[in-house]
Amino acid sequence: MRKQTVLMAILALQAVPAYAKDVKSSSAEQIAENHIRQTALIPIKIASFASGVVIGTPIAIARCEAKRMDMYAKSFDKEFQRNDNWITPTMAASIPGQTLRVAGTVAEGALNGVGNALLGSLDEPFSQSVYSLKKLETLD
Repeated sequence: MRKQTVLMAILALQAVPAYAKDVKSSSAEQIAENHIRQTALIPIKIASFASGVVIGTPIAIARCEAKRMDMYAKSFDKEFQRNDNWITPTMAASIPGQTLRVAGTVAEGALNGVGNALLGSLDEPFSQSVYSLKKLETLD
């Protein structure tokens, strides 16, 4: 089953140059040369994807978590100042809910990391977008 999956992935990557924007303006020789170049880049794209998943996914998780913690800290600060420096029942009740927020943020970061690794590896292998160092797509 794994061999079939890898074979299907390689065949799908070979079809990508067929969807290039400038196919109509290129000659047959240029199209063939581009196809050979893209086929030769398959191992590099696979290595880029694998390293992007291993390195970029934790980066995406950390960035999503940092963004959520910043939002929560600002909200907590506003609530704390509004209630005469005393923790309200609403704030105390929100603490168990933070564990669910963390789980959701980890899932969101993992999806961002794998998606960035896949799309970035197809366009520009080993670029900043592969490692989730560019702008993240978050739910906010």
